[in-house]
This record gives sequence, C-alpha cells and structure tokens, in this order.
Amino acid sequence: MSAEAAGEGTRTDGRTARRVATRERVIAAGLELFAERGYSATSVEEIAEHAGVSKGTVFYNFGSKQGLGAAVVRESADRIAAVVEAARAPHRGWAALNAIVLALLRAFDADPATCQVLLTELFRNERPWHEDLPATRAALIAPVVAVSMEVHEQRYAAGLTHVRPEAEHFEMIAIAILGALAFSALDRATFHPRRSIEDVQRALMVTISGLAV
Repeated sequence: MSAEAAGEGTRTDGRTARRVATRERVIAAGLELFAERGYSATSVEEIAEHAGVSKGTVFYNFGSKQGLGAAVVRESADRIAAVVEAARAPHRGWAALNAIVLALLRAFDADPATCQVLLTELFRNERPWHEDLPATRAALIAPVVAVSMEVHEQRYAAGLTHVRPEAEHFEMIAIAILGALAFSALDRATFHPRRSIEDVQRALMVTISGLAV
C-alpha cells in the first residue's frame, strides 16, 4: 500500500470513528431525555444541545426524530439482550434463570434510563417507529424464551409437570419476566432503596418457583 493510500485509510478510519462516537453521544442524550420526559415531550433541539452537537448533525445521522427514536429503543433493547446472554452463557435451565434475574435487576438498577425507555417506548403502538421494531422485540425476548423452555424441560423430565406449552406461551412468559424485573428494579430504587437487589431476586425466585406447574 502506498503512503498516500495508507494516509487516506487512516483519515477514513478517523472519520468513521468520529461518526460512531457522535451517534453514540446523540443516542445517549436521546435515551436520557426520553427516559426523563418521554419521546413526545423531547425536541430534537434539546437532544442536540444535550449531546453537544448541532441539530443538523442529529438529522444527518438519523434522518429524523423518528429515526433517532427507533435507534434509542433498539440500543436499549440490545443492551438488555446482551446482559441476558452474558448471564445465561455458563448455565442452563433454573440456574440460568436465577442468573438472569440477578443480572437484569442489577442492570436496570444501574441504568434506569434504559429500563424506563423499554417500559414506556418499546410497546407503544402509536409511536411512528412501531412497525419497525418486531425484530427488536424478538431479539430482546429470545434469550429469556430459551431459558424458560429449558426450565420447563427440566421440570418435565423430573415429572414436576405434564403440561406442554405452545411456543407463543413461552414468549408471554418472557415478556412477563422482563416486565416484572423492570418494575421491581424501579420500585426498589424509588420506594425501597434500603432493600438489597439480592433480596428482591430471592423474593422473585421464590414466587416463580411457587407458581411453576
């Protein structure tokens, strides 16, 4: 490679890195403000100011407020899906579920903005990006669905249940688990800050075990 080509490659890599960093900064600003005020009450100007960029930079990177909103929701879902995947990786079945519950409670507690955005924005069908997010929802719940199925198979093999749920039932279970964990994390932080995350985990696991069929 010539020195000229190498120099151009370095400049291109630098521009790419700067654009990625700018996108991440704008998404972070959108996440914080959407969690605090909601999507509808937040303007592009406010997001740009919070991110330290121009309004034009926001439009250049995301096309529209709608495009930014979709990116913020996808980023929130991706973060939580990554937490679930990392927590379940060394385990299977009940042990994996136990690890996921603790990991998600800690993640939601450490990053309440992500928790708020998922609760308030992902499942609102009046949002302009609603039709673009089925894949985001699917990626978010997929690892929880997989672990729920493992737990059921363990219980079935042990003779503790004779029920054979449909695949869609495991999706509903996964959504219920994610919702319960998000609300439990916010409730602890808001109303019971002296209650440990581990106490919340133990209570939830006892409830899940007691309700299992």
